[in-house]
Amino acid sequence: MSDYNDGNWHGWNGGECPVHPKSKVQVADYNGISPIIYAADLNWEPITENKIAAFRVVKKFEEPKVIWVNEYPNGNIHSYHSEVEARVYAGDGTLRVAVKYMECQDD
Repeated sequence: MSDYNDGNWHGWNGGECPVHPKSKVQVADYNGISPIIYAADLNWEPITENKIAAFRVVKKFEEPKVIWVNEYPNGNIHSYHSEVEARVYAGDGTLRVAVKYMECQDD
């Protein structure tokens, strides 16, 4: 599988969307270069009137980071990589168990 997330233009002959649907791309068709658009909003198949000739990824979509947190009465907070890990380390005095926080990427 090719990694198209390098910001370069890549030729396209049709097929399934080659990048994450929430990635932001520009495409070149026979009418010129498009504004920046989500990959999901395009028809990547070669049968359309405005056939995509080339595309480039302007901003790769990355899944948000999930952090599981346990909060304790003394004000201490401990973070974990998974809900299972957070629940394993939660004790009797835990105020909140496995509270999920997400870091969102800029739009």
